[in-house]
Amino acid sequence: MKYRREIDGLRAIAIIPIILYHAGIKIFGGGYVGVDIFFVVSGYLITSIILTDLENNNFSIAKFYERRARRLLPALFAVLFTSTLLAWYLFLPDAMLMFSKSLIAASTFTSNIYFWRTSGYFDIANELKPLIHTWSLAVEEQYYILYPLLLILLFKIRKKIITPILIILLILSIAYSQWLSTRFPAFNFYMLPTRIWELLIGALIAIYLQHNTNSKNYLVEQFGSIFGMLLILFSVFFYTDKTPFPGLFALVPTIGAGLIIIFATDRTSIGKLLSTKMFVGIGLISYSAYLWHQPIYAFSREYLIEVNSLQTMLLTLLCFSCAYLSWRFIENPFRRKNAISASKVVIFSILGSVLFVGFGIAGQLTNGFINRYKPDQIAFMNHFVFFEAKYMYESMRHKCNFYNIKKVVAGFPTDVPVTSIDEECYTKSSSKNKTLLLWGDSHTQTLYSGLNAELPKNYDILQITSSGCGASLSGQQSNDNFCAQSNWFAYNTIKKIKPDVVLVAQGAGHDLQSMLQISDALKADGVKKVIFVGPAPHWLKPLPNIVALKLWENTPTFTKYALDQTFNDLDKKLNSLFPKSSERTYVSLIDNLCNSNGCAVFLGDDRKLGITSWDQGHITPIASQKLAKEVLVPEITKPE
Repeated sequence: MKYRREIDGLRAIAIIPIILYHAGIKIFGGGYVGVDIFFVVSGYLITSIILTDLENNNFSIAKFYERRARRLLPALFAVLFTSTLLAWYLFLPDAMLMFSKSLIAASTFTSNIYFWRTSGYFDIANELKPLIHTWSLAVEEQYYILYPLLLILLFKIRKKIITPILIILLILSIAYSQWLSTRFPAFNFYMLPTRIWELLIGALIAIYLQHNTNSKNYLVEQFGSIFGMLLILFSVFFYTDKTPFPGLFALVPTIGAGLIIIFATDRTSIGKLLSTKMFVGIGLISYSAYLWHQPIYAFSREYLIEVNSLQTMLLTLLCFSCAYLSWRFIENPFRRKNAISASKVVIFSILGSVLFVGFGIAGQLTNGFINRYKPDQIAFMNHFVFFEAKYMYESMRHKCNFYNIKKVVAGFPTDVPVTSIDEECYTKSSSKNKTLLLWGDSHTQTLYSGLNAELPKNYDILQITSSGCGASLSGQQSNDNFCAQSNWFAYNTIKKIKPDVVLVAQGAGHDLQSMLQISDALKADGVKKVIFVGPAPHWLKPLPNIVALKLWENTPTFTKYALDQTFNDLDKKLNSLFPKSSERTYVSLIDNLCNSNGCAVFLGDDRKLGITSWDQGHITPIASQKLAKEVLVPEITKPE
């Protein structure tokens, strides 16, 4: 097929937003649509090649897969090898264990399945996963296994049925994707059945152009290519992580890419732009750039913890530098058949896959190669493998977590019995003459341990909390929104039982105006005292990981290292603005756990048992008890 420079230029338009999106540059909020553009381009090129070979009666499935291996595997294996080395030195066992699993998936082109089962694409933690971007390679390779066989079959049956069959598959795929977009978004994002229509857009364009080789009207070409570029730019700059994707929203960038393929010729403005040396050059290295950018950003964030603007810019330049070197010294040599024979490509492919799969299996069998560390480090890390379950479910009184609405009979409190939430969570005890009710999210739950140990025994501690749900007066009965349901239930329970003290806490999202509105409403409903608890110290990574990897030798009692200062600044602001009153109070946890040297890493003499947070912000029982004894209980029991 004839080489088209503008197609390489279109690859540049795809890869630049992807890289800048993963760099964290907010203006490129829809940069992930670059993958969809790649799918369209890939569908167009592969179909053009296969149909041309079928027409000439010289298509070979073996040669097709050989070309794919030459194109994809050398640079991919280089990235996997480099990522494995970096993971060995930078990842703690838990992260190394996950990396080992993703390594197996990436080297067997099943990573879309793996990441579908373990996460959503827009999860915050994904920016630390070096191989998450290989999901798109898996989709393409799964497509390449099935698609050539389908074309061969249809070509032999009757060539004219290829187009209608592909159109039917396209319609079914996009309809399925749209149906899943709000129901099962992770499956929708990662899996071939909901992505195949994007590749088929390119395939149908290839068929169209093979049968319509005549030059088109100049104005039509100009308008079509410009409109296509505008569609791509709109999706790049106006889509966000909240956009339901793919589905119908993915039509915008994919149709845009299709219009450019059809109409952007060497006589149009867009065609000339995309054919310039800069765009063609970036397009040529786009595959390697795609492979290298995610590991570079992920490992840098792991090592640096905080990446500033200058570092982001330098890392982006590094992405393109590595891409050029990879294209020049890895991709190109392997594409030359006279330099590397087909048999060598087969041996290389098999050995490489076996080695990476073997390493991944070893990582799982050795719990993330935990023996890389000293025995005392291993003991520390092993403790936190079970730490979450132990303290979440026991000391946080997790039985009073209303996060799973399916376990709670819809519509309570009514005469319908509650079967899964223990009634003691929200029912006053007749043997206690004082009642404290905890309202908020999982961070509120962490306060229970200390309060239960330090509060006078005449206090009954009730708890209506839901993971991820800050207290709100806007709650309402719901069968599918547990935040709305639990907040509705909390507020109605408070109005019904009128506890002496309501303690409202949450991890993030503190808002002064909302606090005052809650306070006014509760006071009007007969609550004597409302206490708002500010955020606990937060860290940019889980505190146990910071200690084990960065602060192991001579662990400081207090540190500013990897401290998320935004929470300290917010607490300071709220503390200064909150109106003082005997009926409502703001309590700062940060004032108690932090000083001029930073925030407390651990309490007492044992950093393992005394650590103050088991993740990035949930306090441990020892910290909960200190806070209860020194600030919360005195405030709760203070005479009115």
